[in-house]
Amino acid sequence: MGFWKRLKDITKANLNDFLNRIEEPEKMIDQYIRDMEEEIQKLRSLVAEAIAQEKAYKKKFELNQNDVNKWQTKAEQAILANRDDLAKKALEKKNEALEQAKYYEEKYKAQQEKVDAFKRKLADYEEKLETAKRKREDLKARAKAARTEKKLNEAMAGIGQSSIMDDFNRMEEKILKMEAEAEASNEMVEMEKSLEDEFKELEEKNSIDDELTALKKKLGK
Repeated sequence: MGFWKRLKDITKANLNDFLNRIEEPEKMIDQYIRDMEEEIQKLRSLVAEAIAQEKAYKKKFELNQNDVNKWQTKAEQAILANRDDLAKKALEKKNEALEQAKYYEEKYKAQQEKVDAFKRKLADYEEKLETAKRKREDLKARAKAARTEKKLNEAMAGIGQSSIMDDFNRMEEKILKMEAEAEASNEMVEMEKSLEDEFKELEEKNSIDDELTALKKKLGK
């Protein structure tokens, strides 16, 4: 997979899907940036090679063009010297140089177009790399926030599905029952205490009545 495809993957709106496919998005984003930088460096080397080839074609074109001019001059000199034989040879050399000049001129122009295209592509990639670098911190922050939200949602779902609240409710019911039992026990104690007090009061009353009767009897009443 090319690094631009990977970059497209991590810049999709659905960051949660990206998080599901990788464990550490922050590290992966940094790795993608490094991959992009390495591939751009390779592209720069290729562009440099293409430029070198362009210059080589240009140089050969210029050399052959110079030969064309040189042999043209020699042919003219031979004609002026009445040496048609030398003039013909000079013209043959001129035509050979002219063919080579045309060949390398075409090569040079074609290579020039390739270099221009490579330069545009390199500039485009470098711009995308800078964009990726600018987005890196934002993506990492979004990844962290999304992962935190995901964990929070899972935790909340876990709480909702667990028996913790059920256990809590059962404990509350148990405490309420214990409180009710304690209150009932207290009422029983109070009832028993009240009954004992009544008997004690009755006994005290009987004792006083007996004492009163005895006293009356003693006094002849």
